[in-house]
Amino acid sequence: MKLVFTSAAQRHHTWITRWLIRRMDAIIATNDISASFLKREATIIPHGVDTNRYAPPGNRAAAFAAAGLPGRYAIGCFGRVRAQKGSDVFVDAMCRLLPRYPDFSAVMVGAIVPEQQAFASELKKRIEAAGLQSRLVITGELEIEQVERWYQRLTIYAFTSRNEGFGLTLIEAMSVGAALVASRAGAAELVVEDGVTGIRTPPGDVDALVAALEPLMRDPGSAMAMGERARARVLEKFSLDAEANGIAAVYRTLI
Repeated sequence: MKLVFTSAAQRHHTWITRWLIRRMDAIIATNDISASFLKREATIIPHGVDTNRYAPPGNRAAAFAAAGLPGRYAIGCFGRVRAQKGSDVFVDAMCRLLPRYPDFSAVMVGAIVPEQQAFASELKKRIEAAGLQSRLVITGELEIEQVERWYQRLTIYAFTSRNEGFGLTLIEAMSVGAALVASRAGAAELVVEDGVTGIRTPPGDVDALVAALEPLMRDPGSAMAMGERARARVLEKFSLDAEANGIAAVYRTLI
């Protein structure tokens, strides 16, 4: 029997995990930062996305219209509603930006677990205080087919995590052709070409997020062009086939 350990975590491991890592036959890390915590040689294989399922819509305007939101364009932030995901950073940025750009609405797609109810309630109070209930929507947990449809309605995606292992929503959003503004967490440094396929910002920084989003909201055409470049990068570097082929190559060395 051969044992392979795959790590996305960007943190120091417990003694028992380190003990196990030393005894593995091969190690895979999803990015260089995760690999740096392993204290032994690892093969870097980034996560991939199914580029057929996460594909640009035939008509983004029609896809957005089907959501029933006000305006013409959508900004999304997907993932569990919690501080680690930077949900509060996104809400605070939207409360400042949406009043300036009436053509935009925003959506947060993700579960609200019981221990995060108080956090989510506070976010909803901020949204209500800003009078944005109809333009800043928190959907809760959805079936994956619905999540895919929400992705296709986006013109811009905000990745606001304070810390991450990899951050699959990065490549999911890029794969559907959304412009990306991403905090420097998880694999953002690996995935996002700053100023080309997205814009990188410091984690937890509302001012920086506002400054990065506003030019894209002011000029949706530039956001769409960035989204096209993002899609091309995913097709080249972060497809599910590329991930599978990389993992298969590691297995072959062991067999």
